[in-house]
Amino acid sequence: MTARRTNGLVAAIIMAMCSGCALDDGRAWGELELAAAVGFSPSPDRLSPAGELLTVQNEAVHIDKMVVHVERLAARWAPTTAKVAFDPANPPPGYSLCHSGHCHKDDGTLPTYDQIKAELAQGTGGGLSVTWVASGAADGVDVAKGSKTVATASCAPSCFMERGALTQWTAVVSSVAIQGRARSTAKGASGVLPWRPFELQIDKDLVIVGAANVPFDRDHDPSAKVALQMDLPPSLLDDIVFEPLLQVPAGSDDDKLPLDLSSMTTVTAAIADRITTHTKLMTVIVREQ
Repeated sequence: MTARRTNGLVAAIIMAMCSGCALDDGRAWGELELAAAVGFSPSPDRLSPAGELLTVQNEAVHIDKMVVHVERLAARWAPTTAKVAFDPANPPPGYSLCHSGHCHKDDGTLPTYDQIKAELAQGTGGGLSVTWVASGAADGVDVAKGSKTVATASCAPSCFMERGALTQWTAVVSSVAIQGRARSTAKGASGVLPWRPFELQIDKDLVIVGAANVPFDRDHDPSAKVALQMDLPPSLLDDIVFEPLLQVPAGSDDDKLPLDLSSMTTVTAAIADRITTHTKLMTVIVREQ
């Protein structure tokens, strides 16, 4: 991973609406065409001069590979009449104590404001969900050095939408594999501590949900392209303290072999939680001339 910031979208869903769309309620208004990409792009303050990821544990991580498999992507549509309102100062039933971008939910979770908006939108009634199944790169894409395109199959049940609005995005990541080297940034008795290679694999569905507000009606150009940015969080490895995990006995050659962290449930669970709760989903609308 280099220190250079990647530009533009780190993950995008692009939907081009047809230019000859129907204008009556109950008839097709636009056709959705999807292309997707996924990436990992920490900000410069999260990178060392050499391009290593810096964690809050005073450790540096050189990521050699980060292979992400996007299983499917979905967009939820709601009728124009559906209204979604969320005020952190007056949270809806089931939520309380909203602060710092999240609320306390009655089930004990801490959903973000965007996740709450998406849940409220889903509960407005009516509407439909359009889903695309990822195809092509069955083994996933390596995003360690920049964003990569993910091929997608046709959407289901239909790519044609009526008038209304997209209210929610959902991305399902079915596996994440990371290979790299880690070390403490503190200096030991003999100077800077050595690197130790590691690897880990997470094989479970990680569901990322985000709110959207993309209207399709007479007041908005149906030829607009809508892009969803999905940015994996720079805090991805913040909950892991690598130093005790990577220590080897003095005189051992094991420090040359990668340590497999896949079976350490506290490690994989922490990374999975960061992906599902801290990944950013942002909608960008580009109007065609």
